[in-house]
Amino acid sequence: MGVPAKDAGEVSEKLRTFWDSGTGLYMQLPGRCLKGLKELYARQGTRPGQRHAFPVLEKDLAEHAPNPFLTAGRIPAGRGDILSVDGCLKEGAFSMAVFDPLNILLVVPPEVGSTDKYEDIVKQRFPQEIANGAIWIRKSTSGTGIPDEFLDTHIIGTGTVIPRVPEMKDLQWIMSFTSGVDHWQKFGKVPKHVSLTNLPGGSAVPVAEFTIGLMLTLAKNYNRLWDKQKERAYTRIYGGELYGKTLGLIGLGGIGREVAKRAKNFEMRIIGTATRKIDVPFVDEVYLAGQMEDVIKQSDFLVLACPETKDTLGMMNEERFGLMKKTAYLINCARGSLVVREALMKALNEGWIAGAAQDTWWIKNPVPSYLPPEDGVWDTKNLIITPHVSGFTNMYEERFGAVFAENIARFLKGEPLIHVVPGFGTGRS
Repeated sequence: MGVPAKDAGEVSEKLRTFWDSGTGLYMQLPGRCLKGLKELYARQGTRPGQRHAFPVLEKDLAEHAPNPFLTAGRIPAGRGDILSVDGCLKEGAFSMAVFDPLNILLVVPPEVGSTDKYEDIVKQRFPQEIANGAIWIRKSTSGTGIPDEFLDTHIIGTGTVIPRVPEMKDLQWIMSFTSGVDHWQKFGKVPKHVSLTNLPGGSAVPVAEFTIGLMLTLAKNYNRLWDKQKERAYTRIYGGELYGKTLGLIGLGGIGREVAKRAKNFEMRIIGTATRKIDVPFVDEVYLAGQMEDVIKQSDFLVLACPETKDTLGMMNEERFGLMKKTAYLINCARGSLVVREALMKALNEGWIAGAAQDTWWIKNPVPSYLPPEDGVWDTKNLIITPHVSGFTNMYEERFGAVFAENIARFLKGEPLIHVVPGFGTGRS
């Protein structure tokens, strides 16, 4: 933690050591020094926390804090370079002393959420800081349309990749309003000192509910019954049941487990794949990921519930569709890239399987994924098409926004962020 310092010179030396090592700095300064610091930075046109401000800070320590009670040390994991003003924490003035103001940027395309809802969550959590101007919130509905005046952002909450992130020299951390972060990993340009956070399994409940709904639709032919209603045709259509059927889950993470929990109420036999043999609630038998084909062969309903990786990319190809029962159904609410497009069309059009439901697609622009109207997939037999909405509910912003607000509070207190994605925030760029 912090290292006691006898005078400003010693603190300056310790801070310089931490600065040069690229591990970041954390300094506590008595509240009586706050006014002088703020006035100095106002004159200089910089704010505490900006990297180029260090020489000014170093000089200012001797001028405004000749006999300070200061500590310097490594900041918690997931933090950028900050100043912590002791004595102002309780008054909620921390952010004004650190970043004057703390600039938060919300970037949420309308097809994935609402910037207004996220803004309301932050305002409700930090009413005093918003009222006194300690926290400023900027909003954008496009990741590609960020103006120059937003480049001094400190914290980002976003539903999409922002190409100008490398230009944001004061950026401390990002929260992705998604469970998966493969789009950020592919982007590959997040500065090394910037942490990326998300909410693993944040969409598990709505996606699981949606998956069960698709299973019932396929089994009960709800879509065909709806078509008949629009035709005013009173036609009885033969349906199936979930009872006693085998559900195969490719992936037993948050979504897979929530699907299993709900499916067990239909008295289904549930099997699935995991990276290691473990006991999973509501799952009758767990197979290793390398035994996926054994799960495919047994399943009456095959649900893809795994992330896109080099091992899962295109895993549902012709060979694996050929392993499925002719009476089986495929449900994909994970990633469109897990399924080979041509193989899906061939398996359905030639009757290799009974049907499929797909909620995610191969084109990622616009986000979260897209199926253009001219695509031949629309004409595929026995396929239910939904526009990537399995996790998109009226609880989405509330669920992700709560974590975003909690991490803002942790950041202001100097505490570690939660749900930091491994591989991000590893050091100074």
